[in-house]
Amino acid sequence: MPGPSGSSRRLTEYLKALPDRFSVVVLSAKTPDHSHIEKYQGARLLRVPVGSGDLASRIQSFERAVRRQLESEDYALAHFTDPFGGYALCEMKGDYGYRLIYEAQTFPSQELRYTHPQTDGDRRFLSKIRRQELFCLMNADLVVTGSQTTRGYIQGLGAAEDQLRMLRAPVDLKPYDPEVLGAPDGTPLRMMYLGSHVGWQGLPTLLRATALASQQVDVRLTLVGAHHPDWKPHLEDLVNDLGLKEKVDFQPPVVHDDLFKVLALADVGVLPLDDSERNRLQGGPLAKVSEYMAAGRPVIAADLPVTRELIPPGAAVFFPPGDSRALSERIMELARDVPRRVALGKAGRAFAEQVLDAGLIRGQLLDLYDSLLKNRTHLPVGAASEPPDVTMTGTPTNRLASLGMPEASKPAPVPKPPAAPAATPQE
Repeated sequence: MPGPSGSSRRLTEYLKALPDRFSVVVLSAKTPDHSHIEKYQGARLLRVPVGSGDLASRIQSFERAVRRQLESEDYALAHFTDPFGGYALCEMKGDYGYRLIYEAQTFPSQELRYTHPQTDGDRRFLSKIRRQELFCLMNADLVVTGSQTTRGYIQGLGAAEDQLRMLRAPVDLKPYDPEVLGAPDGTPLRMMYLGSHVGWQGLPTLLRATALASQQVDVRLTLVGAHHPDWKPHLEDLVNDLGLKEKVDFQPPVVHDDLFKVLALADVGVLPLDDSERNRLQGGPLAKVSEYMAAGRPVIAADLPVTRELIPPGAAVFFPPGDSRALSERIMELARDVPRRVALGKAGRAFAEQVLDAGLIRGQLLDLYDSLLKNRTHLPVGAASEPPDVTMTGTPTNRLASLGMPEASKPAPVPKPPAAPAATPQE
């Protein structure tokens, strides 16, 4: 944190709303590329060294750090994104009296078999993760998710309906100036995929469809994202087998602030999700789609409940998930019909301005915080009778992120009423 992921982009946009109202501290897992402590978006970002052992030992290291932070200072509110730090927060909530928000956009119990394939047969470990997810859902004051699909999944796990809130994946519209990005009218058609290479993303389907479409129209495909060691070799072999070396380009991930530059080079954004349990039942926030639509790029998406829910039909074309031939037909349609491509992109941009703008979503987030803090009556153990400083702990989610603590030496400002949602850009 920060990193090239949808969860990092979401947290970055959240943080922009908070320092004027709260003393904010974020606790995140440390990587070799980042310092231990830095100021980020007005928050104090503390990174925890979790070592280089197996996943279970890294999770334990992070959880111990969360517990130490909670024992060191008082909190008014904690906001976490997975059970790896959230379990400790839920266990200690009764002792310290903070309010608790679980940002349940995705679930490790569904995703670890893809992100960490070595865990797929470890039933004991995965069962423990599922129990911790359920414990977090049952003990959080509010659960935030990014789609009605995921909301339904969470309710099916036993969470109360009145506990759930939905916040769309925010996008900062300011860099996505339509005059600067231009229209998606290029020839050859330039397709862009943003995101990871893990199995649920449907990238083999996309590559096969690109090969089929290339037999009749001139297209290019760029895949921008982290190269997963278990999946990248398979994708490279497929590119070679399909004869796509001149058509497909693998690019490393780019920092959040440069995404608009990458999408300026594209005519279409692609979301080729597989028809897996992870996508059909759990769903997700579709963060990349917020970026595609902010850039005014039409979307080609797999036809799943979550994509139909979150992508307006006037901004996208859909294909049956896993069907390379159907996807190739959608690619050829947009390659040949430039006016339709431009119209879809304009509709997506209009939707982003109305629904996905970061300013709007930050206002919704502040409303959630205020609703919890105004009802906070329990004082932490040993606390004085005067009200504690208001401190918010934010958390990133990269399978190893949660939160921490406030600045003890600097009392937080008295919270002001939440700002009215902005009608134009910012997330």
